[in-house]
Amino acid sequence: MENKCGNDIDQTIEYYEINASAFIESTIGADVSGLYKPFEDLLVPGCRILDLGCGSGRDSNYFANKGYDVVAADPSPSMCAQTRSLVNIPVFKMKAEDIQFSNEFDAVWACASLLHVSKDDQTETLRAIGTALKPGGWSRNILKWKHIHSMTVFRYVLQE
Repeated sequence: MENKCGNDIDQTIEYYEINASAFIESTIGADVSGLYKPFEDLLVPGCRILDLGCGSGRDSNYFANKGYDVVAADPSPSMCAQTRSLVNIPVFKMKAEDIQFSNEFDAVWACASLLHVSKDDQTETLRAIGTALKPGGWSRNILKWKHIHSMTVFRYVLQE
């Protein structure tokens, strides 16, 4: 499999468009229940969740079926279409660094999607995630950052 984690987001989107079927097939049935539990332990029924980088729609579908109010976003048109085919929720075609929500979500779920954000855009992206959250909201980012300093930025942004 090619490296799809380069800094050029347009190349990354193109990769997902070309390899959509293979990506969906390899992720849709993945057992990530161990990741859901700590996230759900902090939620109450009906929480509004942003699935940022929804990919195959697996997580959006899971959370919607559990009764959460889910909104999904992904920069790949194929991933947006896949998510829409699984679950009837709002799905936005947008990059993580372009989100413009304000005080709308109780939680943001970003499962291995922020790794595609360039080093130059990381701080602003994390601030935008913070802005998308309602007061008292929080974000669960399953991080695979390529740039070590991002964890420090992540903590700083959420504590502001």
